[in-house]
Amino acid sequence: MFRESTLSTYVQETLLEVPCEVYSGEPDEIVGLAKVIDWCTIEQLVATRFVKGIRDGRPPLPTRLMIGLLILKYYENLSDKRTIAKVVSAPAWQYLCGLSPDQEGKPCDASALAHWRQRLGLDLLAQVVSMAVRAGVETGILPEEKLKAVMDAVPTVYRVIRPSEVRLLTDIHAELLDHVSRLGLHLYRTYRWVMRACKKEYLAIARRQHVKKSKRAKALHARIVHVLQAVVKELDRIAPQVGDEGLTETLGRAHVLLAQCEVPQTEDDFAL
Repeated sequence: MFRESTLSTYVQETLLEVPCEVYSGEPDEIVGLAKVIDWCTIEQLVATRFVKGIRDGRPPLPTRLMIGLLILKYYENLSDKRTIAKVVSAPAWQYLCGLSPDQEGKPCDASALAHWRQRLGLDLLAQVVSMAVRAGVETGILPEEKLKAVMDAVPTVYRVIRPSEVRLLTDIHAELLDHVSRLGLHLYRTYRWVMRACKKEYLAIARRQHVKKSKRAKALHARIVHVLQAVVKELDRIAPQVGDEGLTETLGRAHVLLAQCEVPQTEDDFAL
């Protein structure tokens, strides 16, 4: 159960007396960014995703700490573990996260970042990161191109593991076919029954054993990916002529999902 968290109220005057250039490659940007971020507004936005009034259990992690870590993660485009490791040795990062300059050890486990991303949701996560970086751009601390670079690093869909991935692939395939039927389009082949059969068999295997240990499951997953690629490729050719916003938006999500899938390189890898 998540509980209402609070901002860190530590005032880091001692850190600002230290020449941060010795410790960080971009101290002026990070420290300056920490000063212009509207932490109170972020606190109000984040508070809507937490439960109030719970007093039992482990004390919550400070909002300033976790939001600061998420901002820095996408600012540098690092993994969760590298983000936690870097904040331990970077005073400028500690300042942005509201940590004490004599902080010893890791402020939290890397898994906490994943829990916070899930709790915030992708929309609120993108909004918070955008607010922080945009504040730096508007005050001249960060260059304008930095905003685009950071937002490109923020995920638009969750990277999921199988079999959830198979469900997403088949669901978006069905959604594309709904658009095809609604618009009266003609595809060379829809693969409707192929996708249904592959999904049914794949999920049956997943209930018996780990899918990564099954050659058959790997082949079915690869087949599903390539079928969706074939449908998306044909619709990419048709979509500009139709000009339907719903179809274009669904195709965009399909491209993002396919980009995150491991696609076999040869036919032997996915032959059924």
